[in-house]
Amino acid sequence: MSLAFEKTLENRLQSIHHANIREVLHWAVMPPGKLFRPRLVEALGKDLHVSNDNLLHLGVALELHHAYSLVHDDMPCMDNDLIRRGKPTTHKQFGEWRALLAGDILLAMSYAELEKINHPQAAFIRRLFHWATGAKGLILGQWIDLGLEGVNSPSTLLRMHELKTARLMQVAVLGVEALQGHLTTTTAKKSMRLGMEIGLAFQLLDDLDDLTATELSAHEQQVNPFLLASEEMTSKLEQILNSLQASLNSLPATRTFLQAFLRQTALGLLARKSALQQRLPKVSSRLEMLLTSGVFA
Repeated sequence: MSLAFEKTLENRLQSIHHANIREVLHWAVMPPGKLFRPRLVEALGKDLHVSNDNLLHLGVALELHHAYSLVHDDMPCMDNDLIRRGKPTTHKQFGEWRALLAGDILLAMSYAELEKINHPQAAFIRRLFHWATGAKGLILGQWIDLGLEGVNSPSTLLRMHELKTARLMQVAVLGVEALQGHLTTTTAKKSMRLGMEIGLAFQLLDDLDDLTATELSAHEQQVNPFLLASEEMTSKLEQILNSLQASLNSLPATRTFLQAFLRQTALGLLARKSALQQRLPKVSSRLEMLLTSGVFA
């Protein structure tokens, strides 16, 4: 289904009749990067024996929402990034007002995609999505990030990651669980915990990757949790990865997908380990041992 996600994204963009708007949206979304969230939905669908268009709609909704958040995050009033996925960011290429409106369109498109889900649990999935992306989820995480509310608090930075990154992972996991049709309080709690672990592992590894850059932005220096508390964050990453190993024992397809992603990430970090050694001298050897451990096999 991975190719179907990309094809569906392309089709959704092609449905926009205004050629200039379509061009900006295409720039912002395509190519769609790792497609991590849709591919997570796909893997979970295999494990939970869910295979229908509802998975496609859920995965595409998550990717469109993720794309909107990146367009807005990159803007000068937020992170002020100039490069995204090896090309100029949307506001750099097309100007700020076009990027702002393109993000708004992608946000609306993500909610419209959810309306295509045809399932008894569709209303629950929509409520979950709204909770995860609003003032109790992704937006709150962005607020904490840009307000620099966690610059002196490792726990607040982890909370920020939970909100900005893990919330959408939780929607992926619990959303597929709901599509299976046997959602209980116990399975919901397990799904939320798994989504949290996946999101935090994803983001902490991304934080390490950011530290391999030649130069760090002023914002990155303020909010990268490894610069604030390298030993604590290294322990947290190790704890999460070990917990994930146990959580995925009953989900072989999801385990295979995540291990492939983790292995690729680890290889990239090891190839640039000199930068980590320079910026994180106290924990660099420990991180190297972690990255070569069986967790990434």
